[in-house]
Amino acid sequence: MGRSRSKNRIEPRFEGEQRHRDDFALDDDDRPASRRNSRSSRKAHRSGRRPRRSLLGRMVYWTLTLGVWGFIALLGFFAYHAMKLPPIDQLAVPKRPPNIAILASDGTLIANRGETGGS
Repeated sequence: MGRSRSKNRIEPRFEGEQRHRDDFALDDDDRPASRRNSRSSRKAHRSGRRPRRSLLGRMVYWTLTLGVWGFIALLGFFAYHAMKLPPIDQLAVPKRPPNIAILASDGTLIANRGETGGS
């Protein structure tokens, strides 16, 4: 069959003296060279803020943000007006008054009076 496993968990042990939590922190030598030499990113990292975006990056961000909010507003506009429409079963063609055609004695059309609904 297989090997029997111990039910007790074995924790790793560090040789030598007791280690502190600070011993596992990264030094400047452990960081990539681009982050080590970049003064603004190091300063922004310390203060908890992100590095500032470029003008193009900010324009793209705000264009997308305003586009999303504009789309939401447009959906709200259409939803509001869709709720104000009458039910489909109540839609009907309105009744029009009759059309009066004035004809000459030879049968040619002189004028139409009233709303015309076709030829």
